[in-house]
Amino acid sequence: AQLPRFWSSHAAAGGAAVDAFAQEWAGEHLLAHAPVHLLGTVADKLRATPAASAVVVAPHWTGAPWFKQLQELAQDSILLPAGSLRAVAART
Repeated sequence: AQLPRFWSSHAAAGGAAVDAFAQEWAGEHLLAHAPVHLLGTVADKLRATPAASAVVVAPHWTGAPWFKQLQELAQDSILLPAGSLRAVAART
């Protein structure tokens, strides 16, 4: 784990809980790096929980159904050059 407290999709050493979507997000400042197939669910949960804030890591797939949802929720966005996350991961 890269963070002192995290939720995982499965039981993991040091995890605070299993299944982020079953947790209460209100008042949380989240880092969401969900699998692509769950990004729509991330957007839905954020829309339903306006008291939560999040940095969402997602590919820049403008045609994906969740892309517009995330854009509408975003206060800001950063577009990283292709391969940036692989370069960071290689250094950790």
